[in-house]
Amino acid sequence: MARIVLSASEPYTLLITPCHWVENKGVSNDYMIIAGAVVDYTYKQELLAFMLAYLNIPGMKSEYAAYTYERNSRLILQMREDFFEEKHFNISIHYNGIESFQHSNIMCGLSKTALLALRWHIEVGVNGMKLLDECGEQIGWFEHYCGSRSDMGNRYHSNQPYMQRWIVQKEKLDKSMREAGIPHSVERLVDFYIQDYE
Repeated sequence: MARIVLSASEPYTLLITPCHWVENKGVSNDYMIIAGAVVDYTYKQELLAFMLAYLNIPGMKSEYAAYTYERNSRLILQMREDFFEEKHFNISIHYNGIESFQHSNIMCGLSKTALLALRWHIEVGVNGMKLLDECGEQIGWFEHYCGSRSDMGNRYHSNQPYMQRWIVQKEKLDKSMREAGIPHSVERLVDFYIQDYE
């Protein structure tokens, strides 16, 4: 039903109440961000920076990982047995495409290929989205923060900065990689783009 009502958005975002982004949101050394996006606005531009995690395959350039994305992907679709991704070596991928209303999509998510290989799954509930291992133990989670800007530099008041990210326990990531027989290290890259408005 939610998929029909929000045909151009991620239905599960309705279950997540964003926290107000007012302070430094660092993570402890026991955790790492494996996917994230920050969006901010100037008077005539939208700025999107995103961070992805990928397997450090010898000879692979990090730019290839930056361009791994799913257009209009939704968690509800990824849960289907017949959903497949193009071949890649990313743990997280950039989602892009249309949305019904602002901040109604997950900008960076976890690759279905990686979830299957690491035997992880995403649980969605009233307390947000959690990343679980094969035993059902929580090993990570999704965070969503919204800022507020009302100064004159903001052309449209609906254009508010926000940050989304997936956080995972480093120890659990390492353990899942070993158990899956993946010998490569996990690297992260940051990329960005700027969209101009008229």
